[in-house]
Amino acid sequence: MAEEQPRAVKFVTHVALYCRDLAKSVDWYCNVLGMQVRASAPGRFAALSFGHKHHDFALVQAPAEFADPHPLRVGLYHIAIDTGSFEESVALFRRAREGNSAFVKAIDHRVGNGIYVRDPDGNVIEFWSESYPS
Repeated sequence: MAEEQPRAVKFVTHVALYCRDLAKSVDWYCNVLGMQVRASAPGRFAALSFGHKHHDFALVQAPAEFADPHPLRVGLYHIAIDTGSFEESVALFRRAREGNSAFVKAIDHRVGNGIYVRDPDGNVIEFWSESYPS
């Protein structure tokens, strides 16, 4: 008898990130990405949404012992946000730069375009626009 295969994953439900300064990170994600705070405990956590689910990002205040001044480490490389169009990616990039985000790089991946910036904690966020034909 064949072993039953696990059910395929449909999508990622949310991303949870530790933050050095929770208020600063909440401000960045709301002002740059247009997210909304759906739940929060000041100084502890915030659940942010793009408006379709309860939360797409959970931002958590990192304990002091988690401080790591070096942004490059093994683990998460970047988080890609589907913007729907290259023009919207550019608009988000401009808002990120106005919010003092560091530019990382821009790449034509041939199936889409990515513009990469850093959030206040150094996490790399990619503004992605798919160009692969349907």
